[in-house]
Amino acid sequence: LGAENAIENSDVDFFETDDTTILRNIRKPDFHSLTLRSKMNIIRGLTNAKNESLATELKKLYEDYTDSTEIQLVLLQTLADLKTTSSAKILLELLINDTPPLETQQEAMDILYPYFDSLALTKQLYPKILDLTRYSEYKFAIHKLLAYAVYEKVLTKEVYASYKPILFKE
Repeated sequence: LGAENAIENSDVDFFETDDTTILRNIRKPDFHSLTLRSKMNIIRGLTNAKNESLATELKKLYEDYTDSTEIQLVLLQTLADLKTTSSAKILLELLINDTPPLETQQEAMDILYPYFDSLALTKQLYPKILDLTRYSEYKFAIHKLLAYAVYEKVLTKEVYASYKPILFKE
């Protein structure tokens, strides 16, 4: 089997244990010639990485793939899965400045899901992420996470006070 087929069929452990190796391979021109499925699987392999600079690297990759919503969504999910302050800040920045179009509300839930068990990081997202509620696909996930964080007393009403008129209207 060729390398691409091996990756796609999971016949090799491309991800190894070192996320710096994965990043080095992602930066190579060969990465761009892989199939969409292969790229997505490789990026997902970074989810458990412990490299502090990974969030910045994922941001650069996100900016390189403005023509692929699928890759951008996987990158956002991977950023959320890192569950660090820097990854949350970068995720918010990317969502606000280059909001990817979604087909379903579930895609927004997939992006924000990791924050339901890392509620302290919601402080990095709110209130600014409420700006995305103007898009119907993002609204449910953002409101649900906000409600849960308020219920768990991680966020206070002062955090979203300036957005109350918008929230009541919705």
